[in-house]
Amino acid sequence: MPHQTRQPKNFVPAACSIHPIRHRRPIPQRSGPRARPAAAWLISLQRAHRPEQAHANSTPPRQRCSSRPPPGLECLMPAYDAILSAPMCRLGVRFTGDTLTRLDFLPIETPRSVRLDARARRLRDELDAYWLNPAHVFTLPHTPLGTPFQLRVWHALQALPPGQPTTYGALARQLGTAARAVGQACGSNPLPILVPCHRVVAANGLGGFMHASSGAPLDVKTWLLAHERRLD
Repeated sequence: MPHQTRQPKNFVPAACSIHPIRHRRPIPQRSGPRARPAAAWLISLQRAHRPEQAHANSTPPRQRCSSRPPPGLECLMPAYDAILSAPMCRLGVRFTGDTLTRLDFLPIETPRSVRLDARARRLRDELDAYWLNPAHVFTLPHTPLGTPFQLRVWHALQALPPGQPTTYGALARQLGTAARAVGQACGSNPLPILVPCHRVVAANGLGGFMHASSGAPLDVKTWLLAHERRLD
């Protein structure tokens, strides 16, 4: 008989992974401001069940979700320091010290945090200012974590004015690289809105968003672009 490799008890196929696995042990269920989202919501948002649209280095960072996640994926759900309301969804946020390091789009049914610490309250207030005025400049300390090339692309994104989207090709020419590489870096952006990857579109259409080419991620990108067109 051919040799069969025994898989660990909680083995998750690569095609079902949400993002690089950082939790080797199950995360206990939390309540309060660090409550984690239901697994099915996050899986749906990141479209992890669509391997053809996944990227090997993608970070989570949505068709509406199925009711339950595949068995064994619950242990991969990240904990958030807060879950905030947004007009089109919920936002899961994580801080390192006082610095914002991650912002994930979550389905609008995700329960929001009732109690917020000072960091989350400041972010909520700045987001409220952005919802009212797309030209709002965020002053909250925030640092996206990525490769040197990704950081270079993300730095260029922060120079894009709201209401004036550019194309992947134009940004690639500015940076002396390929449009596909720019698109991959945009899709891996851990701080959307603050690092406005939604302001980069395809030459002949909307382009992708969060390593997805259709579904709820594109709905979020469409909403953000429409919101910023108010400045025209």
